[in-house]
Amino acid sequence: MLTKQAFARLVAEDVKKTTDEDQRTYLRTAEMRETWRNGLYLLLEDVDAQLDVVDAEHAREVQRYTDMGDHGKVLLFEETLNYNNGRKKTERFRFYVEQKLVECDRLIALSDSETSLDLSLAAFLRKAIETHRAKLQQLDMEETPVDEALYRALDGAWVFDEIE
Repeated sequence: MLTKQAFARLVAEDVKKTTDEDQRTYLRTAEMRETWRNGLYLLLEDVDAQLDVVDAEHAREVQRYTDMGDHGKVLLFEETLNYNNGRKKTERFRFYVEQKLVECDRLIALSDSETSLDLSLAAFLRKAIETHRAKLQQLDMEETPVDEALYRALDGAWVFDEIE
Protein backbone atom coordinates (compact mmCIF):
# COMPACT_ATOMS: atom_id res chain seq x y z
CA MET A 1 0.00 0.00 0.00
CA LEU A 2 1.30 3.42 -0.93
CA THR A 3 1.61 6.22 1.60
CA LYS A 4 -0.55 9.29 1.04
CA GLN A 5 2.48 11.22 -0.13
CA ALA A 6 3.57 8.49 -2.56
CA PHE A 7 0.03 8.20 -3.90
CA ALA A 8 -0.17 11.98 -4.39
CA ARG A 9 3.10 11.82 -6.31
CA LEU A 10 1.72 8.96 -8.43
CA VAL A 11 -1.41 10.99 -9.24
CA ALA A 12 0.71 14.00 -10.26
CA GLU A 13 2.99 11.82 -12.39
CA ASP A 14 -0.07 10.33 -14.08
CA VAL A 15 -1.23 13.84 -14.98
CA LYS A 16 2.25 14.57 -16.38
CA LYS A 17 2.09 11.27 -18.30
CA THR A 18 5.31 9.98 -16.76
CA THR A 19 3.83 6.82 -15.23
CA ASP A 20 4.25 3.40 -16.76
CA GLU A 21 1.35 1.26 -17.96
CA ASP A 22 1.10 -0.73 -14.72
CA GLN A 23 0.84 2.45 -12.65
CA ARG A 24 -1.84 3.87 -14.96
CA THR A 25 -3.77 0.61 -14.78
CA TYR A 26 -3.47 0.57 -10.98
CA LEU A 27 -5.01 4.05 -10.67
CA ARG A 28 -7.87 3.07 -12.94
CA THR A 29 -8.84 -0.17 -11.19
CA ALA A 30 -12.33 -0.16 -9.77
CA GLU A 31 -10.96 -0.31 -6.22
CA MET A 32 -8.74 2.76 -6.69
CA ARG A 33 -10.99 5.09 -8.69
CA GLU A 34 -12.47 6.98 -5.73
CA THR A 35 -9.03 7.35 -4.15
CA TRP A 36 -7.64 8.49 -7.49
CA ARG A 37 -10.48 10.99 -7.79
CA ASN A 38 -9.81 12.35 -4.29
CA GLY A 39 -6.12 12.63 -5.13
CA LEU A 40 -6.97 14.61 -8.25
CA TYR A 41 -9.17 16.99 -6.26
CA LEU A 42 -6.37 17.50 -3.72
CA LEU A 43 -3.94 18.14 -6.55
CA LEU A 44 -6.35 20.68 -8.04
CA GLU A 45 -6.55 22.47 -4.68
CA ASP A 46 -2.76 22.46 -4.45
CA VAL A 47 -2.40 23.94 -7.94
CA ASP A 48 -4.95 26.66 -7.10
CA ALA A 49 -3.01 27.47 -3.92
CA GLN A 50 0.21 27.70 -5.96
CA LEU A 51 -1.47 30.11 -8.35
CA ASP A 52 -2.59 32.26 -5.42
CA VAL A 53 0.97 32.37 -4.06
CA VAL A 54 2.42 33.22 -7.47
CA ASP A 55 -0.14 36.00 -7.93
CA ALA A 56 0.62 37.48 -4.51
CA GLU A 57 4.38 37.33 -5.10
CA HIS A 58 3.95 38.97 -8.49
CA ALA A 59 1.86 41.79 -7.00
CA ARG A 60 4.60 42.45 -4.40
CA GLU A 61 7.31 42.46 -7.06
CA VAL A 62 5.32 44.78 -9.32
CA GLN A 63 4.88 47.20 -6.44
CA ARG A 64 8.58 47.00 -5.54
CA TYR A 65 9.78 47.60 -9.10
CA THR A 66 7.23 50.33 -9.69
CA ASP A 67 8.47 52.10 -6.55
CA MET A 68 11.98 52.09 -8.09
CA GLY A 69 10.79 54.42 -10.85
CA ASP A 70 12.67 54.33 -14.13
CA HIS A 71 15.36 52.06 -12.66
CA GLY A 72 12.80 49.32 -12.08
CA LYS A 73 11.27 49.25 -15.56
CA VAL A 74 13.57 46.54 -16.93
CA LEU A 75 13.19 44.48 -13.78
CA LEU A 76 9.43 44.91 -13.95
CA PHE A 77 9.41 43.78 -17.56
CA GLU A 78 11.46 40.66 -16.73
CA GLU A 79 9.31 39.90 -13.71
CA THR A 80 6.14 40.17 -15.81
CA LEU A 81 7.56 37.84 -18.49
CA ASN A 82 8.59 35.27 -15.89
CA TYR A 83 5.25 35.56 -14.12
CA ASN A 84 3.26 35.10 -17.33
CA ASN A 85 5.32 32.08 -18.40
CA GLY A 86 5.10 30.43 -14.99
CA ARG A 87 1.40 31.10 -14.67
CA LYS A 88 0.71 29.66 -18.14
CA LYS A 89 2.58 26.46 -17.27
CA THR A 90 0.69 26.09 -14.01
CA GLU A 91 -2.65 26.80 -15.70
CA ARG A 92 -1.84 24.22 -18.37
CA PHE A 93 -1.08 21.66 -15.68
CA ARG A 94 -4.37 22.56 -13.98
CA PHE A 95 -6.16 21.93 -17.28
CA TYR A 96 -4.60 18.45 -17.48
CA VAL A 97 -5.66 17.71 -13.90
CA GLU A 98 -9.22 18.64 -14.87
CA GLN A 99 -9.00 16.32 -17.89
CA LYS A 100 -7.94 13.45 -15.62
CA LEU A 101 -10.87 14.25 -13.35
CA VAL A 102 -13.22 13.94 -16.32
CA GLU A 103 -11.63 10.61 -17.23
CA CYS A 104 -11.91 9.39 -13.65
CA ASP A 105 -15.55 10.46 -13.34
CA ARG A 106 -16.32 8.70 -16.60
CA LEU A 107 -14.70 5.48 -15.36
CA ILE A 108 -16.61 5.72 -12.08
CA ALA A 109 -19.87 6.23 -13.97
CA LEU A 110 -19.14 3.22 -16.16
CA SER A 111 -17.88 1.03 -13.32
CA ASP A 112 -21.23 -0.74 -13.06
CA SER A 113 -20.93 -1.79 -16.67
CA GLU A 114 -20.10 -5.46 -16.95
CA THR A 115 -18.62 -4.83 -20.38
CA SER A 116 -16.05 -2.56 -18.79
CA LEU A 117 -15.07 -5.30 -16.34
CA ASP A 118 -14.87 -7.86 -19.12
CA LEU A 119 -12.58 -5.59 -21.12
CA SER A 120 -10.33 -5.05 -18.09
CA LEU A 121 -10.07 -8.79 -17.55
CA ALA A 122 -9.40 -9.37 -21.25
CA ALA A 123 -6.59 -6.78 -21.21
CA PHE A 124 -5.12 -8.39 -18.09
CA LEU A 125 -5.22 -11.88 -19.62
CA ARG A 126 -3.75 -10.64 -22.92
CA LYS A 127 -0.85 -9.09 -21.04
CA ALA A 128 -0.36 -12.31 -19.04
CA ILE A 129 -0.19 -14.41 -22.21
CA GLU A 130 2.16 -11.98 -23.94
CA THR A 131 4.41 -11.90 -20.86
CA HIS A 132 4.36 -15.71 -20.74
CA ARG A 133 5.51 -15.84 -24.37
CA ALA A 134 8.27 -13.29 -23.76
CA LYS A 135 9.52 -15.16 -20.69
CA LEU A 136 9.67 -18.45 -22.62
CA GLN A 137 11.73 -16.74 -25.32
CA GLN A 138 13.92 -14.96 -22.77
CA LEU A 139 14.65 -18.21 -20.96
CA ASP A 140 15.16 -19.98 -24.30
CA MET A 141 12.48 -22.54 -23.44
CA GLU A 142 10.59 -24.55 -26.01
CA GLU A 143 6.91 -23.80 -26.58
CA THR A 144 4.42 -26.61 -26.06
CA PRO A 145 1.30 -27.19 -28.15
CA VAL A 146 -0.70 -25.67 -25.29
CA ASP A 147 1.47 -22.52 -25.44
CA GLU A 148 0.91 -22.27 -29.18
CA ALA A 149 -2.86 -22.68 -28.70
CA LEU A 150 -2.76 -19.94 -26.10
CA TYR A 151 -1.00 -17.59 -28.53
CA ARG A 152 -3.50 -18.45 -31.26
CA ALA A 153 -6.31 -17.56 -28.83
CA LEU A 154 -4.93 -14.02 -28.79
CA ASP A 155 -5.77 -13.88 -32.48
CA GLY A 156 -9.28 -15.20 -31.87
CA ALA A 157 -8.65 -18.82 -32.86
CA TRP A 158 -9.69 -21.61 -30.48
CA VAL A 159 -7.47 -24.61 -31.18
CA PHE A 160 -7.28 -26.24 -27.76
CA ASP A 161 -9.63 -28.99 -28.90
CA GLU A 162 -7.10 -29.97 -31.59
CA ILE A 163 -4.29 -30.67 -29.10
CA GLU A 164 -3.50 -34.35 -28.60
